[in-house]
Amino acid sequence: MWGATAVALLFIGCDKPAPKRTGQAAGAVPQVRATVVTVRTTIQPANRNIAHTIVIGEAMARSTDEADTWRLYDLRQNRVTFVDDIDKTYRTMSLESLIAARRAQWRRPSDREVPRAGYEATNVERQILQVPTKKSIIRLGSYRRELWIGQHPLIPSHLFAMMHASDPPSTRLSAIVTEPDEALLSIRGFPLEERAELPYGNQRMVVDRVVTGVEQKNVAAAMLALPRDYKDVTTAPAASRPPVSLPPPGQNAPATGSQPSSTSQRTP
Repeated sequence: MWGATAVALLFIGCDKPAPKRTGQAAGAVPQVRATVVTVRTTIQPANRNIAHTIVIGEAMARSTDEADTWRLYDLRQNRVTFVDDIDKTYRTMSLESLIAARRAQWRRPSDREVPRAGYEATNVERQILQVPTKKSIIRLGSYRRELWIGQHPLIPSHLFAMMHASDPPSTRLSAIVTEPDEALLSIRGFPLEERAELPYGNQRMVVDRVVTGVEQKNVAAAMLALPRDYKDVTTAPAASRPPVSLPPPGQNAPATGSQPSSTSQRTP
């Protein structure tokens, strides 16, 4: 049973293509200065490469690997806004309420015979993009995920935790991944490189995700703002409502149901 679970962990949020977006020429729309983080994902044995960016403004951030339903991160207020381009609605949840919702999932009963994932923060160090990083490891049977986490001066130290907290948790996996989930919610830094792998039959499934560049440049101001004509549907107390479903791996249209992501769920 754990083998199938580990396969799910390996590919949740990893196999969705970056959505294609169209827009006006850069000079024709209002611009803002932002940090743009470029991320490349390679999936083997399919030999598939996917690229997306994370755009970080003065107070807001978002990832371009989400389409139709996406998240806007308020870095100052510690809130996440879930935006639905189909229904033209949005709703906002505090980081505190998102974390509370995930922890509530951990308390659900689960099969005692199912192995639990483990998390280890090591002292092994590497320089990536001239930033000191340390390796953390998540294990579940033959499944293994390595994350090299560092504090890049242009990436807010709490952004990754916000992204993880707002990924819709899997009800089926919640009790299994409690330990790594708690660790990822507490991370201060960003994974500049990571690898997830799992022997499966006579093949080895591998997903590599690498930050290939971090630069500052002008982007369309609309990237980091809510559309003015969208309706706020945050009507109930945030803690009592689950996060918006985001599309499943490989699907751009909403389903889901993040990493997503994200829409997608993210590997623990």
